[in-house]
Amino acid sequence: SILSEQELSNGVIKVGESWYNSIDDYLNGVENIYSLQQKYKFSYYTTFSKAIIDVNNNTNKNADTDKYKIIIVDNNSPNDSYDQLSKLYKNNPNIVLIRNTENLGFARGNNVGFMYAKKEFQPKFIALINNDIFIKDKHLFQKLSDEYENSKFAVAGPKVYLLDGSTNSNPFIPFEPTIPWLSYMIRLRNWEMFWAFFGLYEKVCPFVGKILRKKNLLQPPECKQACVAEENEKLSDKKCYNVGLHGCCMFFSEKYISEYDGLCDKTYMGGEEMILFVQMLCDNKKTVYLPEIEVLHLEGAASKADRKKVEKKRTPRVFKASRYSYILARKILKNGKID
Repeated sequence: SILSEQELSNGVIKVGESWYNSIDDYLNGVENIYSLQQKYKFSYYTTFSKAIIDVNNNTNKNADTDKYKIIIVDNNSPNDSYDQLSKLYKNNPNIVLIRNTENLGFARGNNVGFMYAKKEFQPKFIALINNDIFIKDKHLFQKLSDEYENSKFAVAGPKVYLLDGSTNSNPFIPFEPTIPWLSYMIRLRNWEMFWAFFGLYEKVCPFVGKILRKKNLLQPPECKQACVAEENEKLSDKKCYNVGLHGCCMFFSEKYISEYDGLCDKTYMGGEEMILFVQMLCDNKKTVYLPEIEVLHLEGAASKADRKKVEKKRTPRVFKASRYSYILARKILKNGKID
């Protein structure tokens, strides 16, 4: 086996070099690994710097072009991650390390790297990738180039595998959002935020929501489906155009790079995918979901280092951030832009 049962039964496994060596085996036999995870109830965690090292090793290993740069943006990490990475990569010409003086959040933090790449290298593609994403595909550049030649897409997204083997992350939004639908989502987030404020979200919302949906009292407005799976077909296996893409891994083409300076900078953490998708629809830019490109998302490495459990409780702040993204998206649909 990849990991001994004694190691698994210890309760926590570091996502280090041993796990990296098993990535391909994991993707080819995920059911076996997941069954062991369920049996021993272990969780995965990693330090920021270790995740970055593993992801960069993976990128170097699978890159199908020598004309690439890896830009690491340290979003003012509270530990010694920047110092570790600086020592490790100081003599590596393919890796650029940037340190923000403050935590700018997801969108603005990514935009620092995006703008550096745009100004310094004039790239054909820019990939915004979480530090816990492993790219399995060994022909990434060629596949993106072929698709761009065919469709002139602005943004592309891959098939995203999670640790449990599921592939439901993409396409993130398989329909075209409308103003009525966005207004509905804003009202729903207000309702959820209210109960979360009193610490009752988990007790009230799922139960009441289930009843209301049965009575057709909590149904969202219908939207035009941009991608529909056929019988016995998974949506995640189907190539789709003009769909929303998950923010953990997105590929931006030269068409997008020439006209935009990254993601919408009005958010801090969450909702970037919705805003990006609506903006692309309004600007008549094409997005594409490419299931032939596969990545593995080690969810959790992008949040707290040394985490021993995942905090599942929903807080008012989570719903407030989500609501704000829907408000911004509605403004774009109404006016073509936020301001």
